[in-house]
Amino acid sequence: MKMSFLRLVVGDEFEWYGVKYAVFAVEPPNIRIQRLDGIMVVTDIGYIDLITSPSFNPLKVLRNKIIKQEDGTETTLRSVVDNLTDKQKEVIQKRFEMIKPVLLLEKIKQGDLKSVAVFNEYYSDLLIEGECITTLTKEKLLEAIKAKYKKSVRQLKRYLSSYLKEELNSPKNGLEGLVPDGYKTDVIRNDETVIQICHPHNKNLVLDTIKIRLNGEYGNLIKNVIENYYLKKRRPNISSTHQQLEILCYKNGLKPIPYETLYHIITHRLSVKVMERMRLGKIAEQKYDPITRGFTNEIAIAPLHIVEIDHTPLDIKLIDERTGQLLDRCYITLGIDLKTRMIWCLHVAFEPPSANKVQKAILHGILTKKTKKRYNTLNEWDMFGIPSIFYLDNGKEFFNSHVRTIIEEYLGAQVMHRPRETPNYGGTIERVFGTINAQLIHNLAGTTKSNVHELGDYDASKEAIFTLKDIEELLTVYITDVYHHKPHSELPLEFPTPTLMYYQGIEITGYPEIIEEQDEEEFAVKLLPKVIRTFSRDGIQFGNVLYNSSFASKYIGKQKKYTIKHNDDDISSIYLLDPDTSEYVSIPAQNPKYEDLKGMNRYLYNDLLKTLRETGKMNIKAIPGSRDLVKGIALLKERYEAKMKNNSSMKRKAIRAGFTLVTNQELEQLTVNKPTIKSSTDLEDLINEFNQELLEGK
Repeated sequence: MKMSFLRLVVGDEFEWYGVKYAVFAVEPPNIRIQRLDGIMVVTDIGYIDLITSPSFNPLKVLRNKIIKQEDGTETTLRSVVDNLTDKQKEVIQKRFEMIKPVLLLEKIKQGDLKSVAVFNEYYSDLLIEGECITTLTKEKLLEAIKAKYKKSVRQLKRYLSSYLKEELNSPKNGLEGLVPDGYKTDVIRNDETVIQICHPHNKNLVLDTIKIRLNGEYGNLIKNVIENYYLKKRRPNISSTHQQLEILCYKNGLKPIPYETLYHIITHRLSVKVMERMRLGKIAEQKYDPITRGFTNEIAIAPLHIVEIDHTPLDIKLIDERTGQLLDRCYITLGIDLKTRMIWCLHVAFEPPSANKVQKAILHGILTKKTKKRYNTLNEWDMFGIPSIFYLDNGKEFFNSHVRTIIEEYLGAQVMHRPRETPNYGGTIERVFGTINAQLIHNLAGTTKSNVHELGDYDASKEAIFTLKDIEELLTVYITDVYHHKPHSELPLEFPTPTLMYYQGIEITGYPEIIEEQDEEEFAVKLLPKVIRTFSRDGIQFGNVLYNSSFASKYIGKQKKYTIKHNDDDISSIYLLDPDTSEYVSIPAQNPKYEDLKGMNRYLYNDLLKTLRETGKMNIKAIPGSRDLVKGIALLKERYEAKMKNNSSMKRKAIRAGFTLVTNQELEQLTVNKPTIKSSTDLEDLINEFNQELLEGK
């Protein structure tokens, strides 16, 4: 569901410190505002200072905030569209695609140059040969859409009216106006089973969600046969797939499912795009993947028209912040604006390229950076907001369905992938990586240079002194105060630096669409991945954690399956989509306790479970309690510490898991028999008790 964003243009009214103002002029990095209370004084203020001010209130934007209950444990976030199946969403997206050219035309009439570029790129077929977009009328455009989609003008106007009405009432939920009335009450029935069809080689990648009126045992078999047999490139037909299903039914002591039932599920419930992508391979890629030539700043016509994102390991070895132990190299994810050459986003971590890294990088690019406040930079990182097109590499993380949902559904942007096996098409961002390594990283202690021949007798491991936080800060300062203000060879002589090119573009097009500061928490929840789970009397079990609370008891027995969102960086709570209110409700962990899991990531938790099970401390199907977690953490730390002495890879894994590395002296002190220290928390008591048991050989 595409969110609505704030974009200040000349004439827009807002409140600031309780006084009404209007935008008088856009003069980056400032904005000129005029009082409307009779004094009519014009004032200059920094654009970032204005939109991040707690007293800033754009009058035309209605709030749709996350609601926090009095006890602080329940959080709600409205979303009707997330309550629908993928098939139903396709219907809504089809309707939106029909009216999108009209919405773009309205922006074009207001002088939005990016909308001109998007219209010409995707909807030029709606123009008669020789027709100019600037003279195109709404009526002519509707007639062209009518001919393309075989829908009456009256119906198209009805879609447009419903969308705009919903946008007016709730600016973040325009697509809900396109939801058919029958869908709004179409929740998961008690006699239905929800099946998540996952990628055959990556069970964490959900391709489609379908509903069947068969019990759960049949659902598991149908899921099995579709994922592991039907969605293969050898393209078995439905008849042979049914034979495989009959065999599975026989082995599980179940009555065979009729051929007609499986035929209906595959042909009417399973997404055609999913089937063709999995079964046709490159043929489907040519059909569904928008492939373009390499972009330059001449093709990108405005700031944040096209942003290119990619990853690379940095040429430097890092150390642990507390102990100084060697950790080896980290990865950075960068996004660059192709018009201005300003850096849009940055993410630095030991985590290798993944969909989670892409999600975090996108969030960093969209939100204000506040570098002066956080890093005491000389300048602000001015580049932030919503791009129109994301130009991506062909890594599997960029084809992740959740990443695509973020870009296309939530941001309303387009995705383009560069052609396979054509590294020159990513030359723009590759040059940025090269510049950062050459001008910054290769001049720092611990650098590995580009190759071993450049190092000579230099020992990067011995010279390493920088931590992950150091590198993040150095990169931020370098980008904000150096890179953005140095002449760039591919920019025009009159605007030679990325910052000047950005300011020139903003003077023409205005500031880009942004997420308001008070909506950032809501937006972060929107970006989380979702799954379907059952709510039993014990609660919701997900990832070997049980989630429940007193206020969530109303969901027991209401329906079999619920949509939930989860945050792998903090597994202490999940968000459940209430089918009646279409709101996401935050539900804390019950077992293990919320307090024990607060701030723990899934990577560490899974490692804990694996360690406990391998050492026989916990049954393979059990959910760990507080005592189990304490034992698991102690055992896991022992394993990491035993392997980390000469293994920088293990040290990186330990840091990623959230551990603080210990020095050899501290490690020796852990074995010294010391009296138990009284503590104020149950968890600390358990740690002391467990350490005492270890010393006594229990």
